Amino acid sequence: MTAGRYETARAARPGRDPGGGNGRGGPRLTVNPIACQAHGLCIELLPELLTADPWGYPIIAPGPVPEELLPLARRAVAACPTLALLLGDPK
Repeated sequence: MTAGRYETARAARPGRDPGGGNGRGGPRLTVNPIACQAHGLCIELLPELLTADPWGYPIIAPGPVPEELLPLARRAVAACPTLALLLGDPK
């Protein structure tokens, strides 16, 4: 695999900024794949930004959380039974 292909594959992953971004633009959702047990509660509470993969684990839409969805994102984070969904400021 060449370096160019690797970068393309990395950028295409959910939760990544495909433009390479500078880390600005608001808080972003992340999921701890080790802690997540695919309960699906977050997906039910925030379908605007989360979808399920074939095994029920959340896939996060790329980019920061839009301002109008921040309350819903906070609710989904707070409802996660394993504390695997996180909402944080960009680095």
